Amino acid sequence: MIPLLMEGKMALESRTKIRQIVDSERFNNIVFVAILASSISIGFETYDWGYGGNRFLLYLDWFFMTIFVTEILFRIYAMRFDFFKDPWCMFDFIIVGIALFPSSGVFRVFRVFRVLRAFRLVSRIPELKLVAESLIYSIRGLSAVTTLLMVVIYVFAVLSTVLFQDFVIFK
Repeated sequence: MIPLLMEGKMALESRTKIRQIVDSERFNNIVFVAILASSISIGFETYDWGYGGNRFLLYLDWFFMTIFVTEILFRIYAMRFDFFKDPWCMFDFIIVGIALFPSSGVFRVFRVFRVLRAFRLVSRIPELKLVAESLIYSIRGLSAVTTLLMVVIYVFAVLSTVLFQDFVIFK
């Protein structure tokens, strides 16, 4: 019987097993390798590799989309409504959902958003997490520095205009 249609104890057991798989380090490592490889393949799509190369990239794209959709379906089945409470899961859901749009015309741009999943690396690598948190905390200070620099540039722009208004470069 299909796990999604099972009821009672069997459904709970299958959901628990899938939850263990989804939460395992091995599963998450496989997903991260897929995210990295997918990001690299999206980068390769920016060049025309000819018919054979572009076709290979298309098949590779389908392969990665299959992995990502399967991952999300497993997570939704295992986590149920908790899936939609986790910000990273929602982020993945939206990005993969957008990437499922047809890849022609205007929608081709939306598929590129899949490369944003690489931001999940920030949560996995402690050094990147520290750098990202530092950048976030420093935004307030950086905005103050930017404002100060804008004021200084404005003051000197006004001074130069007033001081050199009679000086003509072109006649």
